[in-house]
Amino acid sequence: VVPIITFLLVLTAQQQQFFYKSYGFIEQSGLIISEKVYGPGFYVWIAYAYSCVIASVVLLLRSMFDMPQRFRSQIVLLILVSILVLFPNLFFVIGLNPIAPYDPTCLSFVVVGFLMLITMKFYRFLDVMPVAYNLVFSSVKNGVLIIDERAFIQDLNPAAEVLLDCSHKEALGKPISEIFSVHH
Repeated sequence: VVPIITFLLVLTAQQQQFFYKSYGFIEQSGLIISEKVYGPGFYVWIAYAYSCVIASVVLLLRSMFDMPQRFRSQIVLLILVSILVLFPNLFFVIGLNPIAPYDPTCLSFVVVGFLMLITMKFYRFLDVMPVAYNLVFSSVKNGVLIIDERAFIQDLNPAAEVLLDCSHKEALGKPISEIFSVHH
């Protein structure tokens, strides 16, 4: 509801002063930049948006310790990415912008996008969603193996460990043919 109301307030900014008390363009150091005087609606939006990010970070921190070790680095990355976007925007809003008159938030999104691209490409980030893993994979009563395109075991649940008579540590990263030939 808050994002929809905020969007409508921005669209109707000319008819009311709840989101922006005033806004326009000025020349500063040879550049044409926007100048805004924020209204109470803007601060409601900022409080809401920052609260969502902070609540997400808290939830990620809480869930991190319930995740398998290999997913913890993904959680840490998500937390760092959240902070990397939050702080430049906060500095801009409160007037402590190190690259004034430019908004550093846009640059932080570029850096975050680049980091996420690298992480997805090289570290297979989000190949198996940690939340799905935590909620479903480990509690399924049937044996489940996750294999990659080369038929190497990427993960197995506790029921598969029992069926295959091998531990997670023994099976992880090995070809499925090797595990089946040794244990069956």
